[in-house]
Amino acid sequence: MGIDVVKMKSLYESRKKDSNGRLRFINELRHGLGLSDSNGSDYKDLAGNKQLREREMVAENFSLAELAEACVGGSWRTLFDPDNREMGRYLRAKSLVESGFPNDSRALLESTGIGIDPSSFADINAFTSVVGGLIEVKILEAFQNPALIADQICPAEATRLNGQKVIGVQSIGDRGRQRKPGEPHARAQFGERWIETPETRENALAIDVLKEAVFFDLTGQILQQAASVGLELSYRKELEVIDTIIGVNNSFKYNGTAYNTYVTSKTLGYTNSIVNPLLDWTSIQTDVLQFMRMEDPHTGKRLLLNPNTVLVNPSKLATMNLILGSTVTDRRTR
Repeated sequence: MGIDVVKMKSLYESRKKDSNGRLRFINELRHGLGLSDSNGSDYKDLAGNKQLREREMVAENFSLAELAEACVGGSWRTLFDPDNREMGRYLRAKSLVESGFPNDSRALLESTGIGIDPSSFADINAFTSVVGGLIEVKILEAFQNPALIADQICPAEATRLNGQKVIGVQSIGDRGRQRKPGEPHARAQFGERWIETPETRENALAIDVLKEAVFFDLTGQILQQAASVGLELSYRKELEVIDTIIGVNNSFKYNGTAYNTYVTSKTLGYTNSIVNPLLDWTSIQTDVLQFMRMEDPHTGKRLLLNPNTVLVNPSKLATMNLILGSTVTDRRTR
């Protein structure tokens, strides 16, 4: 069900009479769409990425054409209509001025033409802001697709590093020894430890909404196309994260040395590459034992790991569900 253009226009007219009324109108709509709080502050996660939260309206309830009429007025249709003769004369006059005074912006300002009320610019800006919010909603909806798993296996974290070192200290290790009265304590030292982060970058994509698109928007295709921007960006992110997880892309550098994601020899205190087809409960047991054998590369102590996530290929999904969901194991021998 769409939002009544009469009610939308009445709301906008009542708001713009107040001080900062247009801004209040924009904030109310963005808050209703789940983009920001009532004060206009965008909702963001811990890493500073914009996100959608509980909302009272959906973007499909809006018609861009009716929204333009509510904010700018009924005359917008006349100005945007390609068949409008008055607009045609204005465009021809503008082209004559531009041809007579090329690259001279003052000529356009000083020439006679269709007058525009200064307050109209504020109305146009309000309309533009709301349209931007609607498109932003559709992009975020597609980008935060629950079917994609990149954010689940690699949660976003805030960082200011760009190809720099993340420093730390080595573990003390099992250095405690029996001490007799009068003997000095065994000493523990701090060791050097660091990793090098890859260069941060941004995958970006934008979409333009032209006045012609607004005029001919009768089916909601504009918002659907905007959603595809978020879908394509999330798809690119999904591929890059999965390539890192499965070892197609290796970017791990520890203490100045680059290592493969799945090392085949015990170079960092563990071997992270085993041949273990997913068949039954013994496959899970093999993986758990592999975790138990991992050691700290400096101290040689066993690492206390508690794996809680299983990542499987879709072709093995039913097999894994059967293994994890089984309550009885029937084993027979001949």
